[in-house]
Amino acid sequence: KKSKISFYTQEEFDGYVLDYIIEGLLPLKHVDSPAFIKLMRCVSPEHKVMCRQTLSKRLQARYLEAKEKLVAHLMTLKAVCTTADCWSARGKSYVGVTCHWIDPKKLKRISVCLAIRRIFGRHTYDLLGKTLESINMEFGIDDITVLTLTDSGSNFLKAFRLFGAHGTETQLETDEEEDDDAVVGTDLEFLLLDYDDAD
Repeated sequence: KKSKISFYTQEEFDGYVLDYIIEGLLPLKHVDSPAFIKLMRCVSPEHKVMCRQTLSKRLQARYLEAKEKLVAHLMTLKAVCTTADCWSARGKSYVGVTCHWIDPKKLKRISVCLAIRRIFGRHTYDLLGKTLESINMEFGIDDITVLTLTDSGSNFLKAFRLFGAHGTETQLETDEEEDDDAVVGTDLEFLLLDYDDAD
């Protein structure tokens, strides 16, 4: 006999589904899959599975909430380093930026993906420089970024020479096995990361 007792609300159920989609990097249409709906009805018949449109709105709200929390946490830090890369996939160009710091209490490295941005046109130094500057400003790390690690592409090197902080040295390292065509996956872990745990 099936129990009608529910141990969590519809809102909590929606949150679990959202976490599942984020952690699995699943497409939004996953919640409209008949097999997924059938599974959820079996697991929790008293709850309704949200549609793709609702999931999209919840995901956007979660992103904005997580971003606000991340920016607030970054404001408490004294120094961070970043990585930057650009690539093309299926005829589209992207810039990716990650941010890293050491939790001073646990001496644990924390890493987050700040942005995966679509860029238009050639990967010129001025476009890369302005894009990186925009991302740093958006997350409030322009004054605490002590190092940005990237490949030795001439576009990045010129961008840092012209847009980088004055009086700082540029250190170059060549990776003979560099693969400019590598595609990097999007890291959404910061949507689930609880910065209170780092305190």
